[in-house]
Amino acid sequence: MELTIERDTLLSTLTTASRALGTRLLTSAVLGGMHILVTETQLVATCTDRDLTIIASTDVVATDPGEVLVPGRLAVEIVRSLEPGAVVLRQVAGTELEVVSGNSSFSIRCMEADLFPKTDVGLQNDRFVEIPVSELSTTINQVVRAASTDDSRPVLTGILMSPTVGGMTVVGTDSYRLAIGTVKYDDPDNVLAEPIVIPARALAEVKRILASPPSSHVPDEMLRLSALGSTAYFSYMNTAILARLVEGRFPDYGKLIPSSYAHELSFEAEPMQQALRRMKLLVQDNKTPIRLEVSDDLINVRVTSDDIGSAVEEVSVTYSGEPFEIAFNGSYLSDGIDAINEDTIVIKTADAGKPSLLQATKENSYQYLLMPIRII
Repeated sequence: MELTIERDTLLSTLTTASRALGTRLLTSAVLGGMHILVTETQLVATCTDRDLTIIASTDVVATDPGEVLVPGRLAVEIVRSLEPGAVVLRQVAGTELEVVSGNSSFSIRCMEADLFPKTDVGLQNDRFVEIPVSELSTTINQVVRAASTDDSRPVLTGILMSPTVGGMTVVGTDSYRLAIGTVKYDDPDNVLAEPIVIPARALAEVKRILASPPSSHVPDEMLRLSALGSTAYFSYMNTAILARLVEGRFPDYGKLIPSSYAHELSFEAEPMQQALRRMKLLVQDNKTPIRLEVSDDLINVRVTSDDIGSAVEEVSVTYSGEPFEIAFNGSYLSDGIDAINEDTIVIKTADAGKPSLLQATKENSYQYLLMPIRII
């Protein structure tokens, strides 16, 4: 194997693939490896931890095709350390990969490429839906934040993608909060006919790739999505992501949404976010609640920490009704406001023991439900 490639192009390709290495304890050296396949016209880099696989490719002109399996993180760091310019990749005696650039030369010991898990199953599947990149990216950003990071409840670490007429509903929850978004697309062949639960980690990587140039500059871009067996496949430009679906029954989230609310108020997002940032300076354990004391045209945002001190800040609100008090996890409340990404936010509450609903004032399908913290 031998080819010459620009350092920045190579670094971008290897970095994208390496995100599938994750931070999990490796069960074998092979899963810490990056498989690099070179044909006459393409370089394809692949990493996997078996649950998540990322395949990134770039166009090249190779003088000698071949494949190698090298330590993934080491390969990325070596290429990152090089000066911009041409990089020569050369396989030597089938056991080492030479990386040469300018006055620098590295020799990386290779593993046996045949040991790398096969990851191309389903990539040639011609049954897929095309989803608008901008809409999917926004919805992922809104919903993924609500997924659990606790592996003891695996299904809550996933995101439910449930087909509906004209698109799908996307849902995430960690049992303390619930985020519901929608994505619109056409699926005339009923490709995604059944609900699937995709690891939030995989969708976070999808969003990261969608956010990379040139996607932010080209309108009407589409991503391809299909599901085959126990795997979901995302394909966008020169990158493919394969995610093993999460097993288990996703909670019946519809039962969690109150049918009515006793109070409704609205406030400007930025002043509230600024107040929450200041209040959170006194929250050291992520458990101390931030209280909202609501009266006509005013919210007192208050926090009290027995070991540190207390703080209070006034925020203007549009509200007409009986004064009431409710408390939330400050980070979760701030997350919901950020996800809505509108100038004005509406909160609807039933009482201090039932979920409160955050949404935009204008037409917006996104909903963020947040469980209050009981005030003692």
